[in-house]
Amino acid sequence: MEPVFITEEIREGALVADYRMLVRNMTQDELAFRAGVARSTLAQYEKGLKRMPDERVRSIASALGINAWKLRNMHDLPLEGTTAA
Repeated sequence: MEPVFITEEIREGALVADYRMLVRNMTQDELAFRAGVARSTLAQYEKGLKRMPDERVRSIASALGINAWKLRNMHDLPLEGTTAA
């Protein structure tokens, strides 16, 4: 079996998508509006097709109610006891 490589773009995008849907119960349209980004761009971030610049990480994290550092550095989605810190 060949090894599977997960890029930072894929990891971050998957965390955004999971957090958006599972924790905040938001649509892509709603998050895109709150973060000030086009929905099509957000979709590219969530699919790992495009790397989020630091400015976008901050605006998306703020719209999700989490710290930008956590978004850049989390490896798993903490569903239990999730805080907006």
